[in-house]
Amino acid sequence: MSTTKLSDNLINDKFIALPQNDAIELVKIENIIYLEADGKYTTFYLLDDAIKIVSKNIGFYEDKLPTDFFFRIHHKFIVNFKLVSCITTSEGNYCILKNNKSLNISKRKLEPLKRFLNLKQ
Repeated sequence: MSTTKLSDNLINDKFIALPQNDAIELVKIENIIYLEADGKYTTFYLLDDAIKIVSKNIGFYEDKLPTDFFFRIHHKFIVNFKLVSCITTSEGNYCILKNNKSLNISKRKLEPLKRFLNLKQ
């Protein structure tokens, strides 16, 4: 099991450290449903309906999270594909999460997403 420095925010392949105002919370990576960008902030949406806001941009976390199941579907969203129920293309491109949340997939991310899902070589 590989480990990195605490300051890198990824403790190991199971936890990520999220700095809060008065604490550093350790969150299981498998409990992250998706991340949403908001300027210099990132909002984490978790399985237990908790919402964690951290003062680092989403690009920082894109580099830290496991690329085998996290994918950036939009400049605003990174999704845990272990918690995706389907992708709909009928009226635009949307990622439907297991909590029934629907997130927009940007047009420029559609082809890389197909490769990520092994739908296209």
